Amino acid sequence: MAPGQNPLGQQRRLRGELRQARAQAGLTQRSVADELDWSTSKVIRIETGAVGVSTTDLRALLQLYGVTDPARVAELVEMAKVARRKAWWDDYRDSFNAKLVNFVASEAEASGIRHFQSLIVPGALQTADYARAVLKDFGSDPDLIERAVKMRLTRQEGIVAENGPSATFVLDEPVLLRQVGGPEVMRAQLEHLRELDRLERISIRVRPFGAGVRDGMQVSFTIFEFDDGPEHLVYVNQPGEAVAVKNDADEVCHYIDLFTELDERASALSEFTGRGLGGPMIG
Repeated sequence: MAPGQNPLGQQRRLRGELRQARAQAGLTQRSVADELDWSTSKVIRIETGAVGVSTTDLRALLQLYGVTDPARVAELVEMAKVARRKAWWDDYRDSFNAKLVNFVASEAEASGIRHFQSLIVPGALQTADYARAVLKDFGSDPDLIERAVKMRLTRQEGIVAENGPSATFVLDEPVLLRQVGGPEVMRAQLEHLRELDRLERISIRVRPFGAGVRDGMQVSFTIFEFDDGPEHLVYVNQPGEAVAVKNDADEVCHYIDLFTELDERASALSEFTGRGLGGPMIG
């Protein structure tokens, strides 16, 4: 998807613009609701992204906030229109957790990705057979599994595209040792990782057993960086829920520092797949 055409990203930017305009106008959410004869919950839901904003409502808000420059109004109206467009990941909202689909949308918008994985190969780097082997352990519906595989492969297309993000993946060493789908599937998966690692914007690194353990390695997490909008957004895989979103500044800084520390003790993928660990399996 072309830059600036990601509906979720445009929705997030529009929310920020509206909150900033309201603050500059010296208005509270309740006073906005009173002025427009809306419920306060409607204002809150628009600013949090729980609902989209119609062009009519947007123009009413901008008029109230004193945003009257025609070019600026047109820019924000276009932003709202893009935010309501359907993206490829919307086709999966009837099958998967909303947070997971929003994660995919954020991934598609990100200019930078930093991901730590302690259990399996990250979904966006998996081969189709590896993905099927993983997904079969979490469900038995063949159609749902194939939809999930297709979504992962489509995500991968965006990451390896010419205009894709700069991405660094740090894998705990057991990820490369854990048998998923059998020797042939693992051989193909490890070779696929080597091919991806050769791409200029993608770096796959391995944190060895010798680096020990530290608090924070119990979960896998992804840090997204954006050219426009919020500087960073963190998604954390937590037991009991698909993904948890972390956008508080202190939490984001915690995960950035954690990733930096994990990466400092990691080594290039080629150091592992070229000797002992992956060599015999890849051949």
